[in-house]
Parts: sequence; C-alpha cells; structure tokens
Amino acid sequence: MPFDQLILPLLGGYFFVTRFNGTAYRCASYSGHKLIFSSAFAGVFFGLLAFGVIQWMGLPDEARLVNVTIPSVVFAALALLVFGSYGHRQALSQPVDRNETESEGEFAKRENTRRVNQALYSLWLIASALLSLAVAVYIFQYPPVAALLPSLAAVLASLLLSVWGVMLINTYADLRAYALSFRLGSVLLALVVVLLVIRKHRHTIADLWEQSIPIDFAGVAFVAMVLGIVAVLPCNWLFPYRAAIRRLFTNRTLDGMESLFYHAGTTFQQIMVTLKSGKVYIGYVDGEVPISGRSDGYVTIVPTASGHRETDTRRLSLTTFYADAVTRAEQDGQPALGPANLGKVIPLSEIVSAGVFDPDFFEQFDVAADSPARGG
Repeated sequence: MPFDQLILPLLGGYFFVTRFNGTAYRCASYSGHKLIFSSAFAGVFFGLLAFGVIQWMGLPDEARLVNVTIPSVVFAALALLVFGSYGHRQALSQPVDRNETESEGEFAKRENTRRVNQALYSLWLIASALLSLAVAVYIFQYPPVAALLPSLAAVLASLLLSVWGVMLINTYADLRAYALSFRLGSVLLALVVVLLVIRKHRHTIADLWEQSIPIDFAGVAFVAMVLGIVAVLPCNWLFPYRAAIRRLFTNRTLDGMESLFYHAGTTFQQIMVTLKSGKVYIGYVDGEVPISGRSDGYVTIVPTASGHRETDTRRLSLTTFYADAVTRAEQDGQPALGPANLGKVIPLSEIVSAGVFDPDFFEQFDVAADSPARGG
C-alpha cells in the first residue's frame, strides 16, 4: 500500500478511538505521538479487517467459505435474538407498580408501553425461533455424508462464538445478559444483511471504483476508514457510556472531581460546588457525568439550595432554598415548577471546589459556628 494512502486508515482509527466509549477518555489526555500511535493501531486493525472483507467479497458464490460463514453467522445472530427476546419479554411480564407512578395517567401510559413492548418482543421471539429453524434446515438440507460434520461443526462453532462474545463483552458492558444478547444479535444480523447487499452488487461497485480511482489498494484504505467511522455506533451500543464511566471509576482512572460527580450521581448524594464568582450551589448531579473527551465541559446540578461565600471570611451563607419553593408551587397548583425545571448547567472551568454535602453535619457545624439565620 502506498504511503500516502495510510492517511485514510489513520483517519478512521482516529475517529474510532476518540469517539468509542472505551477509549475516548484515555485518548483525550493524549497528544502528539501518543495520539498518532493509538490511531495508527486502530487503523491497522481496520485495514486488516478491510482487506479480509474485500477478499471475501471476491470469492465466487459457490465457494465453501461463503456457504459456511453466512448461514453460521445468521444462525448465531438468530440464536442471540431468541435468548434476548425471551429475556426482555420475561422482564416485562410484571405489571407496573401503581406506587411508583405519580398519577393514573402516568400509570396507564407506562402500563400500555410495557404491554406494547412485551408484544413486540414476543413477535421477535417467535420470528427469531422460526428463522433459526429455517436456517438450521437450510444448513443440513440433504447434506452428503462428507459435508455433514463440517456443517455441524459450523453450527456449533457459531453458537460457541456467540456465547463467548456475550460473556466477553458482558465483562465490560453495563447490560444484562439478555439485553446484550439482543443487541449483539441485532448487530450481527444487520452486518450480514449489509454484506449480502454489497456482495450482490460487488461487480458494479468494483467497476465504478476502478473507473473513478484506478489506484492499487485504494479500496482497502477507503474501506478501512469507513469501518473506523461506522464501527463507533454499534460498539457504543454494545458498550454504553455508563459502562465506560463505571469501569473508569473502578480502575481509579477518573480524577478527583470526576470521581466525586460519579459517586454522588450513583448514590444520590448531594454535592456542594463553589464557583469563582463566590456563588455556591447545593444539589444533585443530573444527567451524564462529565468526563474528559466525552463532555463539553459542563455539569448539570438540580439544586436544593444556593448562596454565596462572604468575600473576607469565605464563610458560607445560604440564601435560597429550592425545595421550599417547589413545595409552595405544588401547594399553589403550579406543577410546572418542579425539580426537572430547576437544573443548573455549570461550566467545569468555573468550579473552584466541590464536595459531598451532608445536611445534618452542616446544620451542626452551622449552629456551632453561630452562622447567620436562614434566608428565603
């Protein structure tokens, strides 16, 4: 491959490592040769994958590799969909608890949504099971004795690889096994459909490519870049953002403030942040925890109180209590003024300090220090 074509796999690798949940945080702290090396490593992987895909596309339709790989992958995908659909259907079998809803309208809406989703997963289960049976019959349809064992080995290998894939990804993904199975099966099935469509028109695509860009190995470089860009979506679907944060927190990779936001958000503890202006907010972390490479430098806090620090003593003085305002609004028949509408978006660059806030400890400390009276 000419040297100037390596820029395409490098771009694909850079796009992947900077946007995939599993690598975005680490690559955010890289610069120069470290970032180039990470992008190049991913680019080499996608380059080899692109070369293999192009070689597979060039095989004739009667090739054994084609006749074995497609049905085996489809069968594995359908088996995963069967397990995933059954798991989702069982998880949705319990009706919505009325005590968890605030009104009859919300209860009816959530109950209808549950029933619709359960019906959809039931359809997925039936369709996947029937298609799995059809594929199995196709694989073993009148096989000669010499082809029986290879067909059986292909089916068993596809099942084992699918189970191994679920177990491997499940060690990183923050998903239940049936949810991960359903997603992985959907990805495999979509991959097979895309490959079959491209394979059907491969001669037309090859002729157009040769006429447009008659350069050796240019197709491999271009496909490698496309794979790096397209792979981000399914990989992030299998490895969600919350799983990436949890793994970073477990491995002690997050910095102090990021760990604080994650711990407070997952344990539903209040935090207190002090801004450069002296403004102080106390409340709960809302939405995604901001980490390097994934956030735009902001954190959302649903405040329960706010105030300021005195210029000379830096003593905390709370002046506004949002919980009281919400209670009064509910009593006055103004439900629009609720916690969901009180979120404060705070730039991380404006935060001077942050910490967990314990109301009981603060009141004891406040009384001991003879703090000013609580304002409205």
